[in-house]
Amino acid sequence: MSPLAQFLSIVIWTYFCSSETIGIITLVATQQELIRSLLLSWWTHYSLRYINDPSINKKTFKLTAFSIVLLSCLIQILFSTLLLFFIFGDLSIYFYLSSVAFIVFRTLSQHFVTVASAENDTLTYNVLSLTGPVFGLLLGVLLLSIFSDDPFYPIAAFAVSELIGLLYIAYKKNFVMKPVSINKFILNNALKYASPLVIAGALSWLALNAARYMVEDMLGLTAVGLFAIGFGLGQRAASMASMVVTSAALPLAIKVMNEQGIKAAMIQLADNFSLLLFVMLPALVGMYSVQNSLITLLVSTQFVNATLEVLPWAILSGAFFAIIYNFLNHYFILTEKTRLLVYVDGSLALMVILFSYPLINIYGIVGAVMSMCISSFVVIIILSAYLLFKTEFIFPSFFIFKCFLSSFLMYVIIKYVDYHNSSVFLDLLFNVFLGVVLYISLMILLNYKVALKFLRSRGLIE
Repeated sequence: MSPLAQFLSIVIWTYFCSSETIGIITLVATQQELIRSLLLSWWTHYSLRYINDPSINKKTFKLTAFSIVLLSCLIQILFSTLLLFFIFGDLSIYFYLSSVAFIVFRTLSQHFVTVASAENDTLTYNVLSLTGPVFGLLLGVLLLSIFSDDPFYPIAAFAVSELIGLLYIAYKKNFVMKPVSINKFILNNALKYASPLVIAGALSWLALNAARYMVEDMLGLTAVGLFAIGFGLGQRAASMASMVVTSAALPLAIKVMNEQGIKAAMIQLADNFSLLLFVMLPALVGMYSVQNSLITLLVSTQFVNATLEVLPWAILSGAFFAIIYNFLNHYFILTEKTRLLVYVDGSLALMVILFSYPLINIYGIVGAVMSMCISSFVVIIILSAYLLFKTEFIFPSFFIFKCFLSSFLMYVIIKYVDYHNSSVFLDLLFNVFLGVVLYISLMILLNYKVALKFLRSRGLIE
């Protein structure tokens, strides 16, 4: 629901906000991602990797965790205030207050969601995943419809919604304030393990957002808003598809690594990617095949042309980034070779910056996302070659081929049928249904032995 709400928010803002307002909202969201990467992600990564380690005292760990998160909040408030003033300059005090609140509450929420996934805490995971994005979207739309086109309202709505989720969890967990106490052994281990991940996280943020800031610098804030719609839809579509798999994928791989060792973990990592590609590839290919009907139906008229120009490249970059960050990079986290991620993310960020300037000059906002596609594709090729030839990494090549073949045939058949009705909605509905039936049928056919084994295990056939 969370990625779906974020996907829908991009669409809905086009009916209530100007491109400049959308540009401001997206820039505030990117500041939150940067601050999280710099100030709290290091502890989040360490918690995900070691929270269930039997050698660490639970009580000591939780007290240290509370103290670190509390101190991080104080630093976030100061840092986000300075950063927002530097980026936006002379805007209302209400905008700054709501933006700082959103940044801090959203960062806390994302941290606790990650920890909850490692602890199998479904209450915390579901409440915090849903409350901010879903309730924030509804409240933001309500405020915009009552008042005016102002970035303060949607940002304030998301801040309030994130706070409600955090307060509810604090109430359910019987939260009480504790004295600040940090275990030096845990802190030193956390910094040693996660410090490279902080640098890598900042560089991955730069890779994902550098093009956006170059658009703002070269083409203006209005262009950022136009860019944000198509780019956001493509990225969120990839995120929405991959979230079906990835929310539990890394914690599961870490568990297998701790219990069964590196070989079993590599098999699990390969299985994770197979499932990721099985879900994500047809979703993105399907979105591309119906993009005209989809965007015409969903997006406000003034944004349609720019969105259709950016979206195909955004879908491709979303897929490439998902492969890097939800599959390839997991090897380095599992094997605790996190320093190498600095080189991976640094190379990606550098290429995005180098490609963006000429491509934006030539192709405008489309050039920005083209630079991300080219850069991420180069990283995938080099990183895959390194992992295959230099490590224990397993690449499920045959299954990948089946997913690509099924998705390609699905696309060809949808285009060949070329169904048209008087209703854009019915066109979209028919093509989505056709795509789902085709893809599942083709995958069953290509994996018939697995399908037969499954049916026998269920007693459906003999």
